[in-house]
Amino acid sequence: MDKGGGGVKLEIQNLSKRIDGNVVLKHINLSIPMGSIFGIVGRNGSGKTTLFRTIASHYLMDEGMVSIDGRDINKEVCLKNDIFFLDPQYQPLNKMRLRTIESYFYLLYPLFDSKRYWELIEKHQLPDDQFQKYSKGMQCLLLVIIALCSNCSYIILDEPLDGLDVIVRKQVVDLMIDAISDQDRSIILASHNLNELEKLADQVAFIKEHSIVSILNLSTVKMSIRKLQIAFKDYELPQFIKQEAKHITHEGRVSTVIFENYSDELMERINNCEPLLIEELPLTLEDLFISKFSGHDMPDERE
Repeated sequence: MDKGGGGVKLEIQNLSKRIDGNVVLKHINLSIPMGSIFGIVGRNGSGKTTLFRTIASHYLMDEGMVSIDGRDINKEVCLKNDIFFLDPQYQPLNKMRLRTIESYFYLLYPLFDSKRYWELIEKHQLPDDQFQKYSKGMQCLLLVIIALCSNCSYIILDEPLDGLDVIVRKQVVDLMIDAISDQDRSIILASHNLNELEKLADQVAFIKEHSIVSILNLSTVKMSIRKLQIAFKDYELPQFIKQEAKHITHEGRVSTVIFENYSDELMERINNCEPLLIEELPLTLEDLFISKFSGHDMPDERE
């Protein structure tokens, strides 16, 4: 498959999946361009891992289509070899050593780069031991090395940074950034480490109640969402702020408020109430997560 075209996309269209009669994914639509890192964020049980398994054809979808460059992967089975996902729940590597692991993935992925595999093994000084005897950090590092050496255009990684120490986390992040540097592959990444994801991802999709509720381009999202610290002479916030805010926390007289639909008119209304303090704070991916998953169902903490 030609990987040189920047227009090549992995597209998920109207994908739905039920397990034991329960809806796990509902009408998922995503478009992931080549040469990007695409983040998936959601609470536990929201459907992230099921989405990955379905994209990678480990599960059959009930509805919808997964395509690469407009070609349905279920109609052109060879395209499935261009998507890499190693399911953490079904780990086949535990008793394998490095040489057996290389042979295993060479059989699975026709373009597996053995030379690059051994170069990275040596660079990161991974010992020739059974996979199950590796530390969690070494296991994660090896899995990312395998993913990159598969030479798949689309690499799916489920929580690759979870529980890693600072040194190994940096090694994994560097590998991921290097992987997309030539613009000939993309990484789809789920992570609870929102600070790291914020640094890595070009776009982030939020899954809530088994559906995509928002897809954000992190470089432009701050145009409409604001995080403000506000204090008034009266401890009580004006009612319109409570109504407009997506999330409110308090520390003494000072309130920290996230507004999802910030506007000049809203700021004018706040200023007309003569606040003692009003200051804009840096917006993080964690704030966006709170904004998308808390909403008006999370009450003002003083109430």
